[in-house]
Amino acid sequence: MRQATGRHQREQAAALIRVLLREAPVDPFVLRLLVQALLPGLIAVAGKLRWGQGGDWEDGSDFFGELLSTTWLVLAEWAGQDRPYAVLDLLSAIRCRLRRRLFRAKEFRQSSSPLTDDALATRTVRPETDLEELSRLLIDLRRDGMRAEEVQVLYAHHVLGFSIAELATVTGRNRRALYARRDRGQRRLCA
Repeated sequence: MRQATGRHQREQAAALIRVLLREAPVDPFVLRLLVQALLPGLIAVAGKLRWGQGGDWEDGSDFFGELLSTTWLVLAEWAGQDRPYAVLDLLSAIRCRLRRRLFRAKEFRQSSSPLTDDALATRTVRPETDLEELSRLLIDLRRDGMRAEEVQVLYAHHVLGFSIAELATVTGRNRRALYARRDRGQRRLCA
């Protein structure tokens, strides 16, 4: 695949990715091969997302680790599917999930009040990231009686970056039920 320079060779490489994705459930090693084959595309995705600048990641390597884990999750979800444009579909799905996480982090920062210089000077511990704070809050709400389904949907949607459509596919539940659980959880979260 590395030598695929002409159009015909690129099409053959893309066809190989399509076959590997379709046959991934047969052997878990195939998923590892797919991650390795997608690596040049993942680096391009990281560049387009400016290596996670403005997100909840400490640096580019932290972001790239998240990129690889997201890639693994998408590949595991899509294993067995026959997609004509597998390479482009995979890279697009991975980019969109991480981009949603970036947007959520930026929205959260804009909606919360900034700390003053005095408040920053008095802090001695590392401040929680937005995702750590949300995760801790969800754990506390679960202890206080929030339904487990609501916590799971909020965590998967807001922390892990899954869309409701993706959650419906993964869990086998209908979207309306997932939206209802998300909305109940958000109301309880804001109460």
